[in-house]
Amino acid sequence: MAERADKSKAKFDKTKAKVKRFEKGHYVLLKEPIRLGTKLSQKFGGPYEIKKVLPNDRYEVKKITGRGRPRKVAHENLRAAPDFGKQNEIAVSACEVSSNN
Repeated sequence: MAERADKSKAKFDKTKAKVKRFEKGHYVLLKEPIRLGTKLSQKFGGPYEIKKVLPNDRYEVKKITGRGRPRKVAHENLRAAPDFGKQNEIAVSACEVSSNN
């Protein structure tokens, strides 16, 4: 019986989704809870910045554009923003270069 339990646990662990961990300062996209319209509407909105890491895979995020209060969200509702931080750094450095000329 213990042998079968070990096999079941191994099979479960093999297919279990991995938890994606984020750190303070990372940029993420937040899952839209209500999607009105078509199947082509956006599933994720943002970008948001991680302001604080909370226990139990929760995060406090704040939208980087505009105003608003930070929101507490679970990790399963977040996705990493693709290279947003790099693009932001490039834009800032380009502005600095153009202002120096």
